[in-house]
Amino acid sequence: RLARIRGHRMAIAAVEQACRDHLGIWVQLIISLNRHEPLELAEQVTQIAVDRMARGIVGLDLAGDEVNFPARPFHSLFRAARQAGLYTNLITSAIGLTRPRAEQLKAAGLDSVQISFQADEAPLANAIAGATAHTNKLEAARLVRALGFPLTVNVVLHRRNIDRITAMI
Repeated sequence: RLARIRGHRMAIAAVEQACRDHLGIWVQLIISLNRHEPLELAEQVTQIAVDRMARGIVGLDLAGDEVNFPARPFHSLFRAARQAGLYTNLITSAIGLTRPRAEQLKAAGLDSVQISFQADEAPLANAIAGATAHTNKLEAARLVRALGFPLTVNVVLHRRNIDRITAMI
């Protein structure tokens, strides 16, 4: 775990070097927390992100298995990150993203939500995802927008949907 925490130094140094070597490049970093990692690690990573804001870290993501690892334990980290000036983002499959949960996340300081879509049509999307989730994702996207969150859509490219890219976008 300590190696993962220390890896940030190498990443920041590499970004700074690239910016020096290639004039005109401006890079901002977003640190990603994985739900399946221990909360203590997420707390340490959040503190690193806050401490390194001056070195290009601008945001904090929460990603991973939301079915088995809910976002609730991370609310205090979202709050701390926002108070420090970091942008916060939830990467979600939208499974289980209900209005009460989304409202709790908003109250905790969440800035935006990203939902992945596997296709524009439910049968294909569900087949690629391996779950009956497309309708829930559409409902969650509407909910996210209704609550005033910016919504980012991750369009998953797959050999079975490549011909549907235009319709997906």
